[in-house]
Amino acid sequence: MGAGTGLEGLDADTVLNAIEDRGGSARALALFKRSFAEGAEPISSGDTTVLWQADIGSWAIFGETGGKNDETRPWNGFGHRPMNFHQNLVVEINQPRVGKDTNLQSVFATAPDGRRWVLHQGRMSVSGIRIREADFILASGLVPVTVRFSDGEERAYHPVACLDAPGVEVRAGIDRFVRTCALVRDKARFPRKLAEAVDEAHRLEASLLPEVGGSYETAPRASVIAQRRHADVWRALSKSLEERKIKHSNARILRFGPDLFTVAQPYVLFEIKTRVEPRDVFEGLGQLAVYEKLLKMPFRKVLLVPEGIGPGLLEPLARLNVIHMEYRRRGRKVVLDEAALSRILEP
Repeated sequence: MGAGTGLEGLDADTVLNAIEDRGGSARALALFKRSFAEGAEPISSGDTTVLWQADIGSWAIFGETGGKNDETRPWNGFGHRPMNFHQNLVVEINQPRVGKDTNLQSVFATAPDGRRWVLHQGRMSVSGIRIREADFILASGLVPVTVRFSDGEERAYHPVACLDAPGVEVRAGIDRFVRTCALVRDKARFPRKLAEAVDEAHRLEASLLPEVGGSYETAPRASVIAQRRHADVWRALSKSLEERKIKHSNARILRFGPDLFTVAQPYVLFEIKTRVEPRDVFEGLGQLAVYEKLLKMPFRKVLLVPEGIGPGLLEPLARLNVIHMEYRRRGRKVVLDEAALSRILEP
């Protein structure tokens, strides 16, 4: 066996054959969708249905967009944060409906053992930065395999998941690839020191996650209402930071990740809570402490909560060097304490 790809059954010497016929592509796409959708929670986003897999913390949109010769083609987007889906899109895994189109990032192909795979070239765009295949290999450390087309051309692609594996393994493979893509994006966007810390945190996460088995034990899922309330607060905070020209991110560190952190000085780490019960405050304190340690650099830690936090909790927050900032709601609108935010962001 040659250099490993990290996925059972494939190594760097493997040559797969692209699936180019319309029927074969359609069947592979249907299996791709079905494997991810199994047990997913649908979230409505305008006219789009987003599939949220809480057990792995990933979402997918399976849709269509314009293609060649006025024919639509698949458009499949993936990410981690179940909110602001356009902004939080990590990677597209799009294939041609028929024939060959290497301008698209992805392809379905058959391995020598007959199993079908979905693969990706590693090419992405990040805020005006083009990530090429060579950049992806360097940043991710992944080894591609070869896909051969019917005209004899061969191209390098990265295995995402084996479509003929059990659904739980397909979802785990997709999530693994999306997390890798998120890491590559972070390395392209962040200052070197912060990118290195994010990289190390991702490696820690990989060591903590269980091996793929026949099933997952799924934590209780937050209600859609709670997700929407959290998303409303996140959008308000992000909008305020954008207006102040403060660069920020919600890159995932560990499965649930920090809500938001700035990526230039002053470094600030925000954790959002939609309630001010002691349990929620204690949870936020723990999250802030863990994420700061994972990032291995000092942050101003901010717990962003609804107005009305009990006075008995304020002293412990101060003793733990955590700033508390409040917001209030007017219907769906979130009103931040902008004066407090200005003090937090002072150099």
